[in-house]
Amino acid sequence: MKTLEKINVLDLSVEEPRDFAESFAGIVHLPRMTDKARAYKNGTLSDFIYPCPLDRLVLNYLEVDAESFANRAEVKDDDEIVDFAEKINRWRSEEDRALLRQKILG
Repeated sequence: MKTLEKINVLDLSVEEPRDFAESFAGIVHLPRMTDKARAYKNGTLSDFIYPCPLDRLVLNYLEVDAESFANRAEVKDDDEIVDFAEKINRWRSEEDRALLRQKILG
């Protein structure tokens, strides 16, 4: 487990999460969802919603529930979230990722 200093937890009452178009391992919205999940676990979510409908699309793609992902994001740094996503991508097709991108980015 990483030290908490290496995990960036945003206070979403004063900072914005990353843009929904940013990606980890080719999965759009995952960095933003990670920011919101960490804020949710830290009590700093403010007016943001976790899991929102876009989060649910990504969670379904990852085949993980919102609470499990939040627990993972709380103790894993961004590199470890990327590693987790890359493992999922091994058995997902590019078509799956393209469909997710289409649903999120329009």
